[in-house]
Amino acid sequence: MVSPITIMLFDDNKRIRDSLEILFTSHSEFEWLGAHRDASQATVLVGTSFPDVVLMDINMPGISGIESTYSIKRKFPDQVIMMLTIFDDDDKVFNAICAGAVGYIVKSKSLTHY
Repeated sequence: MVSPITIMLFDDNKRIRDSLEILFTSHSEFEWLGAHRDASQATVLVGTSFPDVVLMDINMPGISGIESTYSIKRKFPDQVIMMLTIFDDDDKVFNAICAGAVGYIVKSKSLTHY
């Protein structure tokens, strides 16, 4: 039997957090490790739970997702981080990839319909 993929989310948008929680907890292939509204404790939380995948919003109040990605990757270089963004902003996506993200997902209104 294959172990479920563990997921941790950092996003300041409650609708996104709630929608993704519903999506991932409704599929046995995933284990939901939690959703957080900012990235202030992201490195500590990732270091405690060691998720398979971190979903990280690019724009959050306080520490940005890009800064947090850099911090996580510096401490945990093998951590998989996917960025979430509302706009297909080439500069921010480029900076996120440079910080260590493996890719990005553009958020859309349909994401909140789960």
